[in-house]
Amino acid sequence: MHLQKQLLYSILRDDIRLWSVEAGREEIKARLGNQKVLLMLDGVDKVAHVHALAKDTSWFGPGSRIIITTRDRELLNSCGVDIVHQVKCLDEKDALQMFKHIAFGGGTPPDGFEKISIRATRLAHGLPYALQAYALFLRGSANTPKEWEEALGALESSLDQNIGLDCFFAFVFGFALTSKKNLCRLNIPLALGFCVYALQNFLTKK
Repeated sequence: MHLQKQLLYSILRDDIRLWSVEAGREEIKARLGNQKVLLMLDGVDKVAHVHALAKDTSWFGPGSRIIITTRDRELLNSCGVDIVHQVKCLDEKDALQMFKHIAFGGGTPPDGFEKISIRATRLAHGLPYALQAYALFLRGSANTPKEWEEALGALESSLDQNIGLDCFFAFVFGFALTSKKNLCRLNIPLALGFCVYALQNFLTKK
């Protein structure tokens, strides 16, 4: 129920009382059934979470899309996902090159930034969207190697937590873009990095 309340509040800005998971499903369908929504569920590890929040696109308005990120392919099969996209990871060399290009505007890292760049790159595990998000986050929040160390340490600490479905984004077309990244204690620039990258790719493929 907690996640259902968060989803409804993030879009409607209305604190709705729910008495059960089933009641939450009905509220989502009733209140969001006419809205065109792109809902991204990040880091899903339980089928029950998907079924509680967005079991089917028919719960939302025409043209709505549900995007799920997970490491569990069987979970996607259990949820009846129509299209599965396997993210291609970059090798360490290409990942570092991409990170530097974004973090330093295509230039060579200044003195003192090389080792930190390698550390940040490894944190992304070769995932392009994560590389872009981390690079944008660090470029926007830190200027010196020491500040990068502190920012990267905070990021690593946040990612060590069991974030789960508290990290999700809801895009309601024609309305404000909302983010629940604050629930997992990550800074807003990082959240926007994920959001913008995901949205750009979604619109490009349309």
